Amino acid sequence: MLEGDPGNGKSYLSLAIGTCLSHGGWAFEMPQGDSLIEPSDTLYIACEDDPESVTKARLDILQADQSRIHLLEGKSKEGGEARITLADLSIVGEAIGDYHARLVIIDPIQAYLSEGTDINKSPDVRQLMEDLKRLAHRHQCAMVLIRHLSKGQKDRSAYRWFGSIEFLAAARSVMLVS
Repeated sequence: MLEGDPGNGKSYLSLAIGTCLSHGGWAFEMPQGDSLIEPSDTLYIACEDDPESVTKARLDILQADQSRIHLLEGKSKEGGEARITLADLSIVGEAIGDYHARLVIIDPIQAYLSEGTDINKSPDVRQLMEDLKRLAHRHQCAMVLIRHLSKGQKDRSAYRWFGSIEFLAAARSVMLVS
């Protein structure tokens, strides 16, 4: 999980991780044809930045292999835009399989909570995190969940999240971007 205040670079850092995977290492440090790992695909689920003017521009700066970074966008039956939620895990799972994604980035997680999910209730968050964990295990991929901190001033950043502490408890690691 990557967390931090707006504008601190959470999305950019997550795209840098996807860029690294797209080449099998940092493109600007790798000799031609060499890689540290097998180049892999990333599924990027994001709604806050414009895909054309922001996301692709960032990927250009990072020198990503953009053929390996895929944006998941939903369409309604009528052909218009539809918001994907984490209740649509079968759609997310299908996209992971279609792209053979080894990384899934959800940016920010609170934008994709399904109707009726109360981020302040531990059972709701625990179930969501278990569902994501099972999905990642089934597809043998990693997930990076991005979350914003609340604006309230608290001593510990872990308590600046405006939802259940279960998000932190279920995460393998949590990094604060500041």
